[in-house]
Amino acid sequence: MAQAILPRLKPFDVSLLLTTKSGNIDLASGNEKMAELTEVTVDEIIGEFMKLPSLKRSDLSEIVVISFVGISDDQIFKNLSTEGIDRLIDINFRSNTYLTSAVLKHFGVGPTSITFISSSRALLGDRGLTMYSATKHALNGFVKGVSLEYGRFGVRANVLSLGVAPVGLVNKVPEKRLNDIVKRSATGKMIEIDSIVQSLEFLRTNEDVNGSVLFCDGGYF
Repeated sequence: MAQAILPRLKPFDVSLLLTTKSGNIDLASGNEKMAELTEVTVDEIIGEFMKLPSLKRSDLSEIVVISFVGISDDQIFKNLSTEGIDRLIDINFRSNTYLTSAVLKHFGVGPTSITFISSSRALLGDRGLTMYSATKHALNGFVKGVSLEYGRFGVRANVLSLGVAPVGLVNKVPEKRLNDIVKRSATGKMIEIDSIVQSLEFLRTNEDVNGSVLFCDGGYF
């Protein structure tokens, strides 16, 4: 999904893409500088920030963070191993909290837009998505807390809840099941990539939207 969306966003003066080997953390909107993390920790993320001398709050008019992190359950909940449950929590939730913590620790407060990509299916719940739904729900509470703690200092955190788009995890869903899911929406079709881009730009630029969940799902939720 990141590969489809990031090139269409308004370009930024300084862009940094953070990714792990499984591709589960993205920061900002480009790849002028790319760093591959072996682990997702606050200190490791800060370490990548510090490698760029120009990447300081005083040198930037705003900081934009977009996290595309997301993996889904690979089997029903009772069959998930402890390691499988921990991996879903680590990638879908903990990595996002570490990323946010690293941004606030390194840059301090000021004009900052943080957006976490989520899914309307996760918020509705579905068979075989118990932990995916739980970890994505957790982000809703997380952005509420971040916005209330730091909103007065210019920091905004929101969730963008998407419907079915022709990218990312959708490619792993069997065609018949995917068609059934899409038909449940009000529009009866997949959402457009451009709609996602427009929603991200809205969350980045609207200073009065904070601690919110924006639905871009064709009326699925």
